[in-house]
Amino acid sequence: TDCVVYADLGVVKDVSSPTPNPVQIIEYRVTITNKGPDTATGVQIYDDLPAEVQYNSHSNGTYDNGTHIWTIGTLPVSYSTSLWINVTVREGTADLSITNWARVYSADQYDPVSTNNQDDAVIRPTAVVLSRFEVRGYGGHAAVEWETAYELGTIGFYLYRRDADSTNFTRLNDRLLPGVIVFPQGG
Repeated sequence: TDCVVYADLGVVKDVSSPTPNPVQIIEYRVTITNKGPDTATGVQIYDDLPAEVQYNSHSNGTYDNGTHIWTIGTLPVSYSTSLWINVTVREGTADLSITNWARVYSADQYDPVSTNNQDDAVIRPTAVVLSRFEVRGYGGHAAVEWETAYELGTIGFYLYRRDADSTNFTRLNDRLLPGVIVFPQGG
């Protein structure tokens, strides 16, 4: 008879936007799954946010930003739970590769597969500085012209229009407008 109680805990880390702009709000998601064969107790995840992002809030769980510990407690076999951490990408981070790790910090049971106990999500903020932006009306249509003074980490753009009566945005172009390859350009 096997008297050892164990639980294979698997961690997956992802992010809402891998190429955000500096000062953009993004969300990291950490998901832990108990792959069994026994219920896991005393489960905690360590998730120390990188210095290049600012913690704003979290949802679905007890997360202490001071200790960087997410306390789950008991996780039955075949169950998963997720924590969402809302952060703001700090200024001055354009074109940096920023990695956020999450890992199993503690559990009362032996974990026979330690290779899936941690995961990471990488962001690489982009930057665009406009030197000129103009919108002109032509026969009931709008013509948009711009010139970029600086682009970093961009391959192109989509144009969006904010609807007048809400905070919703509508994408105006179907294809990506090319970004700078060598020299600044406009549209």
